[in-house]
Amino acid sequence: RSELDGYRQKFNHGSDVWGSFAIFIEPGAEYRSDWTAITQMHGSMLRAFHLHFQQGKLTILSEHKAPRAGVVIASRYSGPLSRNAWHNFVFHFREGAQDRGRLEFWLDGKKIVDFAGEIGAPGNQAYWKFGIYRGYGPIATPLAIQYANMEIGTSDLTDRIANPLDIKQLAQRN
Repeated sequence: RSELDGYRQKFNHGSDVWGSFAIFIEPGAEYRSDWTAITQMHGSMLRAFHLHFQQGKLTILSEHKAPRAGVVIASRYSGPLSRNAWHNFVFHFREGAQDRGRLEFWLDGKKIVDFAGEIGAPGNQAYWKFGIYRGYGPIATPLAIQYANMEIGTSDLTDRIANPLDIKQLAQRN
């Protein structure tokens, strides 16, 4: 597990939160693990959403708390994500009940999630975490991800969809 988190910057239930960042999944053997988050909007009660990478696919899941059912996890996106290339993400998120919740994601300028409905939980204080968080199951393959241009807050980042920040790459490894 190797993550950085922003637990000191918490977002109250109902706040509009925007994020923009880039990732580079380094080349390597096909990665398999039962559970591997690469970024997440964590919280005091649940993870409102989380991104996973496995077998060349990006998966975006959301969570909400349902009466008598506990935490409900739903898949919002699953699609290929290439390695050895930078990918730009922008998200807009608002925890809320069915008529107020929102989750939007753009990947390389294309909208891949457009969800309106229940997400999060009343009283949850969400905060951003990024890095590789491998859970349970066999982990036989290494995985390395570079992160760049992390921006998280309440300012509208719509402009980043078409105009991501330039990535200052580290010197190439030999």
